[in-house]
Order: sequence, then structure tokens, then C-alpha cells
Amino acid sequence: MVEPKQLRDADKTRSAILSASTQLFAEKGFIGASISDIAELVGLSKSSIYHHFPSKEAIFLALVDSFAVDIGLLNKAAKKHKLDQEAVITELAEIMLKHKAVLRLAPMLMPGAPPEIRALIIKQQKTVVKLLISGVPTKEKLMRAMLAVMGIIMSIAPPPGAPSGPVFRPDVKLIVKIALDTLGVRQSSKNK
Repeated sequence: MVEPKQLRDADKTRSAILSASTQLFAEKGFIGASISDIAELVGLSKSSIYHHFPSKEAIFLALVDSFAVDIGLLNKAAKKHKLDQEAVITELAEIMLKHKAVLRLAPMLMPGAPPEIRALIIKQQKTVVKLLISGVPTKEKLMRAMLAVMGIIMSIAPPPGAPSGPVFRPDVKLIVKIALDTLGVRQSSKNK
């Protein structure tokens, strides 16, 4: 029987591996970072890394999966409760803040990532864009939604190496206001 302490230690180790992987993927890209690099940064053997994750792809999938689950939950809630665009954007911004490290990595990982990882990233992008389109999707609505999503991402998690201005904590209310402006939607008077 597995002891609770062993489970906590395994969770801590997985978390350390994911954290180190995020850092190395940001520094070296998906192709450049190796399991050996991750093991060295965490202070484990390669076999210990493989005990928790069968491959480098599995590590990245674990990073993206948590984001995908949150986006899926938002998608279900938006449909079930008929959330307006303001509520969807606010929740989306909060999810992106929570997964800031993964969002920063996505542009760097796409060129060298295996097809299933690229497909997962693209699927999440499409889901998010669809969430922001109300009514019949037109070319203009699609373009506005894509621009709003990119604006949210760049406000919260610019990719490593992106030109940087002043460093500040993202202001979710301001991000929501600008995204709504981009979509051509009026912000509710209660949140102005």
C-alpha cells in the first residue's frame, strides 16, 4: 500500500519536474531541452524522470493538459449558463494567468513539437476563439476574436524574448475592457 507521505513526495517530484521543464523549454525550446537537462536541473537521475513521465512529450502534455482541462470547463460553463462575452473573457484571463508559463512556451514549442502537441495547442486556440464569437460566425467576428485572444495572451504571457516594456502585473479588468473593445462589444455598466 502506498503511504500518504510517498504520494506527497511523488507529487512534489512531479511538480519539480514540470517546473524545471517549463524553465528549460523556455530557455532552449522543446527540441533543445533534453531529459538529461531536466534531470540535472531537478537533481534527479534520468531514470527517476522516466519513472514519473515516459517521455519529454509526456512532460509537455502534462503542462498543457491542465490548461486544456480549465478551458474545457470554461467552455461547458459558458454553454450551460449562457455566459456573456464579458464573463467568458474575464474567466479566460484568469485561466491564462494561472497557466502563464505554459502560454509563454506555446509559440516556441510549435515548430519542433510532435504533431499531437501541435494539434492540442491548435485545438485549444480554436476552442478559445469560438468562445468569444457570439451569433453567426463571420469573417470579421473571427478576426476580432483571434485578435482579442492574442491581445489577452500578449498582455498576460508574452513569449520569452518578446520586446518588453515596463514590467507590471496584468490588470484583468483592463484586459477584459480592451478585449471587449476588440470584439466590438460594450462592457456592462457594472464593471466600467
